Amino acid sequence: ASSTNGWMAGAGLGLLVGALALGALIVRTQQGNELPVAAPAPPAATTTAPSAVIETPPQPAVLPSPSPASTSRAGPAPAEPTPVTAPIVAGPAPAPEPLPAPAPTPAANVVVAAPVESGPVGTGRVSISAVPRAQVSIDGTYVRYTPLYDYSLTAGTHEVILQTDTHQTKRFTLTVPEDGNVTRVWFFDRQEWGGN
Repeated sequence: ASSTNGWMAGAGLGLLVGALALGALIVRTQQGNELPVAAPAPPAATTTAPSAVIETPPQPAVLPSPSPASTSRAGPAPAEPTPVTAPIVAGPAPAPEPLPAPAPTPAANVVVAAPVESGPVGTGRVSISAVPRAQVSIDGTYVRYTPLYDYSLTAGTHEVILQTDTHQTKRFTLTVPEDGNVTRVWFFDRQEWGGN
């Protein structure tokens, strides 16, 4: 079997060579001259241009939205922390500028009057009576019941009140002259003064 295969291969190769020679003869006969048989061109080198690589920016990963059930189990989202603002510490206040001292005011000429020496206050005498009889108070001080005779008082003005046991009242002002005598009689029923 190996010899038969070898014979068949040799016969095929011989046929191929004969066919090539016959073809070349036909070409010379037709053109009248011998044309060189061009050698088969080497296969063109195929240069493959590098394909432009377009870089695609990475897409953000899309997280699946949590289902309502998972959200309720996870609890509320934590609250964002509140920013803490540092307190502003004010610097020391500037010291006020000292005011100029006021100009001295010239002292006014003060004239002090010498105290007037007064002598001792003189006295006078009073006699007071009332109908019906009444209590006598002079300058708010109870003296006695009427009649009041030859009672010594300092010279000047005095406030006198007469009041009966039935609460009838008479108020009047009595002026006593120095070294003088004053007499007053009051009638409650007539509401008038009597003789001096």
